[in-house]
Amino acid sequence: MIYGQRKQYDSSLYCFGRALQYDSNNASIYNNRGITYANLGKFDLALKDFTKAYSMDTTQDAILAIRASILLRLERYNEALVDYNKLISKNPKEPSYYLSCGSAYLNAGNFEMAIKNYLHLLDLQPNNGECMYYLSLAYDKQSDEKDAFSYALKANQNKFQVPGDYLNRLQKAPH
Repeated sequence: MIYGQRKQYDSSLYCFGRALQYDSNNASIYNNRGITYANLGKFDLALKDFTKAYSMDTTQDAILAIRASILLRLERYNEALVDYNKLISKNPKEPSYYLSCGSAYLNAGNFEMAIKNYLHLLDLQPNNGECMYYLSLAYDKQSDEKDAFSYALKANQNKFQVPGDYLNRLQKAPH
């Protein structure tokens, strides 16, 4: 991080702190301070602010989405899943929530639910190469090399760069 950029973040944090002294019930201030903390890599502090902001204004799905992504980054998969499933129930046609929810399930070891989310995303966006790649990984984790290879190829065909060593390993597996 560039020194000047760090100084700007520090200045922003100071301003948000002062603003909260005058208006401690303002979800927007907590949200903006959370973004600043996240940009500084202070994810635990960011998470606290996003949690506070969302508790004050549960209509702001963007706050919940950012909080879920931070929980995913912190490898707190079960907590991230609660948020992603809430987002999906409120916005069932938003593809990004299915991709992130699938990733949380994949990392948590629930491959069946990861596959379900990825397939739902493909219903919404049939040419989503990134989703096809993650779907391939989920099938691979279930030892379903045939479907893993099939979706890895489809991901490549849909302009997603699948790692060559992964494709080669799948290609050599019995189908």
